[in-house]
Amino acid sequence: MNQQFIDGSWYEEEYREKWYRHQYIETPYLKWAQESDLYGVRFMAMCSGIPIDAKILDLGSGVGHIMKTWRRAGFENVTGVEISKTAWEASNEPNMINGTVRDLSMFEDKEFDLVSSFALLEHIDESIIPEVFSEMCRVGIKQTHFIAHEAGTDPSHINIKTSTEWINLFDKYSGEPSFVIPNPLMNVNPLYLVCPIDMIIEPIKNKINDMRKAKDENKHYQ
Repeated sequence: MNQQFIDGSWYEEEYREKWYRHQYIETPYLKWAQESDLYGVRFMAMCSGIPIDAKILDLGSGVGHIMKTWRRAGFENVTGVEISKTAWEASNEPNMINGTVRDLSMFEDKEFDLVSSFALLEHIDESIIPEVFSEMCRVGIKQTHFIAHEAGTDPSHINIKTSTEWINLFDKYSGEPSFVIPNPLMNVNPLYLVCPIDMIIEPIKNKINDMRKAKDENKHYQ
């Protein structure tokens, strides 16, 4: 059990005085990062098929970059959850809650049209996976999550699983079929979807190919 990751103390120290502080608080939200995040958010929205007025829950919100990106993409109804109090305070996001993703009891069943995260689930200790997945699937109608497949040099990447292992978890807790779709930005970070099976059809594959082509041409998907 990795208690410092479960209780958030590792992230709190990072955001207070270490690399996370430098990277996410002291360093401006760089243009290339904004465009990359916008691309990812639009990809999530496209794959999940949510309307522009959808209620979205962003988990592991950090200093609020992804929440801002959802709004930039036109989705105004966004709520966030972040375990680090320092990150939460730095975000200045009125719709972000300082809390843990293992306990979403402040939300009703199926309150959100979409529950999403960018690089969160590889940080979740195995011992609390049942709580986290149960809560995500309880409060969300649909799920989209970018998940890293490699530990790399980040010591907080404590839960690296294969695509099949992640799919089995989503299937178990959601009761819906789940899928892996390649992330057109980074092939090592696939996108996991939990949604009706008829959503994964040729038009989505064609859109993915269009997005990859646009990226190769140094454009951004609109």
